[in-house]
Amino acid sequence: MVSKTGGKKPREPAPPAAAPQESRVAREIKRVRKAEDTRESGVMGSEARAILLEEMAAAPLSQSHPVPTPAAPAGREGQAVPLPRVANKRPTPSKAPPAPDSPSPRSEEEPSAPGEENAEENAETSRPLHAGHRERLRKRFTQEGLEGFADHQVLELLLFHALPRRDTNPIAHLLLQRYGSLSGVFEADAADLALAPGVGSLAGLFLTLIPAVTRRYLLDSTNRLKPALNKPHKTKEYVLPLMAGRTEEVFYALCLDSRNRLIHPALVGEGTVRDVVVHPRQVVEAALRHRACSVILAHNHPSGNPRPSAADFQLTRELILALESIQIRVLDHVIVGGQEVVSLSEEGLLGE
Repeated sequence: MVSKTGGKKPREPAPPAAAPQESRVAREIKRVRKAEDTRESGVMGSEARAILLEEMAAAPLSQSHPVPTPAAPAGREGQAVPLPRVANKRPTPSKAPPAPDSPSPRSEEEPSAPGEENAEENAETSRPLHAGHRERLRKRFTQEGLEGFADHQVLELLLFHALPRRDTNPIAHLLLQRYGSLSGVFEADAADLALAPGVGSLAGLFLTLIPAVTRRYLLDSTNRLKPALNKPHKTKEYVLPLMAGRTEEVFYALCLDSRNRLIHPALVGEGTVRDVVVHPRQVVEAALRHRACSVILAHNHPSGNPRPSAADFQLTRELILALESIQIRVLDHVIVGGQEVVSLSEEGLLGE
């Protein structure tokens, strides 16, 4: 078209292009984002994400309508929370651990850790060496008694009751080595026993009770039978257990009835390892208290030598005179040294 001026008519500007219509995918993205922003967790719901991603994968993409990439929703503190991957991967099967009894495979060239070759040996030595030992020892005692027991086994059996949570085998060997014999252990001082490694005051006191209880048992059983001490050999048989385990010198007045049967063994003096002091008044009081018709004197020599000393003869004469004054006769004076017994009446030395 030509204008009046003779020039060409100017071209009218083209109308503005209409804004591209949002696709369904874009609208769904906005909707999901808006819904997720209102949530406290800020994480897109699993169902919405699945629908969104399924539609995005199915919708055709064009250059004129690009599909915006969904951004990760913001967390509580503004940090982006990554969307989970939805690729349907097949889970990799985990390798089963080796069986407990089968050793793990090791390369021949792989060096072993320091000390690993001794691990099994150390595990064995850490276990109790005598599992069930106490029960077996107790059962053996109930079936056989102590006759077949070694000295250290006797000590073990006794220490089970004083040391219930300790291995008593090495303690028993230590005590025998320290005191020389089983009787030496029983005759030791309780305070000294307590100082031995692993023993303590309770076990030390328990061991010193053994000879004391033994004497009490023998004395009680003999007194219950009321033996007649009318012969020197019968007197010797009686006084040996009475003096057993004594580490100090003691003096007894054996009170007898009219038939020379034992009424009571009266302990009238306790001394040291070398001597004992006895007053005639003590012997007279004991004889009167038990209404004795006659008396046999008895004492021990811890040194082990039963031969009478000059002091023994002197004391015997004094006691004979003191008891005759109240019409009580002295039948004998016996002296115990170890397992030997000397009778003054049997050797014709009474009153010498």
